Amino acid sequence: MFLAVFVFYGCDSDGDGTVAGPQDTIEAEIMSLKAGNMWIHEFRHLFGDTLIFEFPDSMIIDSTCLLRGNEWCVLREQLDQVASLNFYRQAEDGIRMLHILHEDTTEGLFFKYPVEQGDVWIAPNGEWLTCLSTTATVIVPFGTYENCIHFSYVNDDDDEGMWLKPGIGWIKSMWREGDHTFWFSLQELLVN
Repeated sequence: MFLAVFVFYGCDSDGDGTVAGPQDTIEAEIMSLKAGNMWIHEFRHLFGDTLIFEFPDSMIIDSTCLLRGNEWCVLREQLDQVASLNFYRQAEDGIRMLHILHEDTTEGLFFKYPVEQGDVWIAPNGEWLTCLSTTATVIVPFGTYENCIHFSYVNDDDDEGMWLKPGIGWIKSMWREGDHTFWFSLQELLVN
């Protein structure tokens, strides 16, 4: 059984250092990439309208390492899994991703931030990403989040993509493959 207490620390408008709730964010970065931060999502796979399966899924910043002169975060996708070969860092233009596979190393801009609606760039996987909205309202099990950024691959439908709340991170994802629909929605989080 996994039990954790999730609290955000921040300052209110008076700067007195009071505890902040999940809607209070520091928007200097789109996602806090610090060791120990964790986002727990509900994952659902549907075939048409039929639920095939659902389970909790997590993204954990496991540790950091120095690569190419920059500090990168090591992402573990499940508590009991080995870390992925994707490394992430906050840069001036947003979240950058470094993917290492055998001797092929690819670095690129994953989530542009700051970003404006209509911005387009090439993701590390070579596909085009765009910002569909910077004011999306997203409802997930962990709450309702306003002013989320809706990122999407250029050829996806308008209701597909990834929604991130500046200062909090990954809130929701949805994509389709034929009759199959896949959802990730935030259930719990721990952000330092």
